[in-house]
Amino acid sequence: MQKKEDANMTTDDILIPKILPAYDDAVFKTLLTHPDAAPVLRDVVSAILMTEVEEVVVRNTELPIDDIGEKRERFDVNCRTAGGELVAMEMQSVPMRGDNAVYGHANIKARSVYNLCDLHSSQPGRGVDYQDLMRSYQVIFCNYDVFPKQSSFVSRFTLRDEEGRELSEAICAVFVELTKLDSVTTKDAADMTPLEAWSVFFAKAHEPECRKLITDIADIKKEVSMASSLLESISQ
Repeated sequence: MQKKEDANMTTDDILIPKILPAYDDAVFKTLLTHPDAAPVLRDVVSAILMTEVEEVVVRNTELPIDDIGEKRERFDVNCRTAGGELVAMEMQSVPMRGDNAVYGHANIKARSVYNLCDLHSSQPGRGVDYQDLMRSYQVIFCNYDVFPKQSSFVSRFTLRDEEGRELSEAICAVFVELTKLDSVTTKDAADMTPLEAWSVFFAKAHEPECRKLITDIADIKKEVSMASSLLESISQ
């Protein structure tokens, strides 16, 4: 006997497969760390660093600890570029526990600082001058507003004083708010920056009404095409 919901299915429901949201953290991690996804990871990291990265090596997602009383940091993706930069990425689909209207998103902001400092200090330091340590990035993609008063969907933070004078850019926290892409999705795919293109993919690839835009982006960026195929496979 045909199920009731099947009887109500439209032709589009039959022809268009259901796609899982790429902003689900498990899906996000698989998209970037799958054995066949090395070009995808390399291109995403290049988009974040705003420079072409030749090679990216995936590292252990859980940083080692020296004391059982320490917090354990576990990233969705933890990698090192050929140039030595450390890049840890996470996807947050819902606000962290403790974030609320009173304190804003203080918890995830504080967590990013804690994790970023540990990531930076995980580099072998013996025999290396401090100024020669490689730059470390903590990147958090959020499917909610973290900085509601800011219109830009990307926020980058380094160590500077209140007048903007630089102390150090050795550590960099990057927040990508996937809820602030309205102006980006009105662009032609060819006019998007690499990070805009990836952010639209992570936020909108599962939405049927955005299929044409995702296809246009995939036609231009082969890495997005690879990620789209992998996302369809994961969804099945």
